[in-house]
Amino acid sequence: MLRALGHVVFPLGEYFGGGRAQGFRPALPWGAPEAELLARFEATGCHYDRGPAGIRLSKDFIREFDLTIVMHDPLTLAQQWAQLAVRPVAWRTIGQDMVGLESRLVQLRRRGLRILRYSEVEPRIPGHLGGEGLVRFHKSEGEFGGWTGAEPQVLAFVNRFAQRYPDEYAAFREATAGLPVALCGIDNDGLPGALGVVEYDEQKKLLRESRVYLYCSGLSIPYTLNFVEAWITGIPVVAMAETVVPGAPGHSELPALIRHGENGFIARDAAEARGLLNTLLADLDLAARIGAAGRADATRIFGTATVTRQWRAALPRVTARAWPWSKWWRF
Repeated sequence: MLRALGHVVFPLGEYFGGGRAQGFRPALPWGAPEAELLARFEATGCHYDRGPAGIRLSKDFIREFDLTIVMHDPLTLAQQWAQLAVRPVAWRTIGQDMVGLESRLVQLRRRGLRILRYSEVEPRIPGHLGGEGLVRFHKSEGEFGGWTGAEPQVLAFVNRFAQRYPDEYAAFREATAGLPVALCGIDNDGLPGALGVVEYDEQKKLLRESRVYLYCSGLSIPYTLNFVEAWITGIPVVAMAETVVPGAPGHSELPALIRHGENGFIARDAAEARGLLNTLLADLDLAARIGAAGRADATRIFGTATVTRQWRAALPRVTARAWPWSKWWRF
């Protein structure tokens, strides 16, 4: 999207990160501008390695850009601040692991760190540091869509489901026991319905063809990427309530997005989720109506026009030489 707005972008994590999930998302473009920046990256003494060698950036390389956006990573912000701060720096929240991160960034915030928020519920987080704008994850309604629900199965995308979210997985297992399930993601080996990592095009195919999506992971944080992809495709979504997680802090934004029985469903427990799944598996017309309403709202909130406006509004704020922190301390 930033490229579509006319900016040159050099994403270090994409070009140097690699990892087991290669192919899980489409590769970003690589051409002459990126090759030139890579040569400059190396010539100025920069190094990128998520392993023991770590990340090393240079002020000369950072000066090539108007803005550095750091996705979620407070460690890199802290370790590379002296180099990064020669140009405006924005911390881009992604709605994950928020509690505790705000307090770790207080000093950098006072020193000029800008913040781009992911979700409207983030002000609930203890120690919230404000922000210069709200920019949702963008999902193209043209790329995601065409739902048919021809395959009567329950779909979910979660990496390391049982390890990362044991309470949610227990609810998921209870809700889907005996039902046809397609569970996609890393390190779900041995779990019922596990398909492992599927390529990006196959993900979209599964979203189009599966009858219902069960959102049941990371329920106590604002992060909702796989929910958004399902919602904007038009597959009806059953989302488990945050209360299935003991001591949940109340940071889920799903209650503000889903109108139960209109554009999706929120199940208070596994038994209610199971009943909703059975109903949708049996009633294609109901599934289509709920899915269409969800897609319309997803397009309005996360679609191209909305997120383009959000980026256009936010970028002048975070790139301003004179940082108006007092004006944008809250949003």
